[in-house]
Amino acid sequence: MGVWDRLRPRRPREPEPPPLPESVTNPTLEWLIARGVQGEPVDLVGALLEATLVMPTSGPVVADLEDFDPLLYARDQVQMLAVFTSLDRARSATDLVRGALAVPGRGLLPLVPDGFGLGVNPGQELGFELSPERVRTAVGRARRGERATPLTTEQYQAIGTALEQVAPPGWVALDLTVVCVGPETRSRLGVRMPDGSVVKATGPVPREVTRLLREFRRAVYRPGLGTWFTARVAVEAGGRISIEADYENAPPMEPAPEAWREDLRRFPRDPEHVPDWLRARATPAPPASGGAR
Repeated sequence: MGVWDRLRPRRPREPEPPPLPESVTNPTLEWLIARGVQGEPVDLVGALLEATLVMPTSGPVVADLEDFDPLLYARDQVQMLAVFTSLDRARSATDLVRGALAVPGRGLLPLVPDGFGLGVNPGQELGFELSPERVRTAVGRARRGERATPLTTEQYQAIGTALEQVAPPGWVALDLTVVCVGPETRSRLGVRMPDGSVVKATGPVPREVTRLLREFRRAVYRPGLGTWFTARVAVEAGGRISIEADYENAPPMEPAPEAWREDLRRFPRDPEHVPDWLRARATPAPPASGGAR
């Protein structure tokens, strides 16, 4: 079975080709992409989840998707799935388009195979890409039914401004990783310079930044599903800011053991939404055996 066979309907249908998704347009998503290109803080993944995208194919489209052949391209040796905000954009990008599907973003992302990235309007000014890691993060948001990031433009800007205050002169980009577990917050800030080197910040991560991120963490909690453990903030010297949260994977920094149990008390998860690594960390260690002989 091919990796795209999951797109096939569960029940057989008459093998007549569905119409091409001529009516799909995404003015809101394209508007947000344009704002992001100009350096404004926008939640493109949140908008992607709410959009309906055009997935072109170089083969015919029939009801059972027997010969569905999505368009792929390579980016730094990573296979990228190409999708578009409209059929016209797909046709203007390549002459290989023979058909297309209209696919909701929330339903598309979980279908992207492991190790694949996603390109929205690849090769066009109003486009962006998600690495395989960012696809996994977006899948977590899709499965949780999460909407757009509940941070205001002012809060985005406050985070960026605060981080700029601890950056050395001439910096190009700031990469902040924040881990929140129970009462603990740990952070790591890297500063990228014009020559590609990464240096330390001139001071600690401002408290205002961690406060806003902890508020963000509380705001996106969903009963039974939990909230994120790791947030990554990227700030470019031109003013562009992005924030991505990881709900499912173990964080890169390890807090105290009791912090995991406290976190599950604060943000309870149903058993099926507790990853194995989290269950292991939250389970108290058995008492050491031994004694006098």
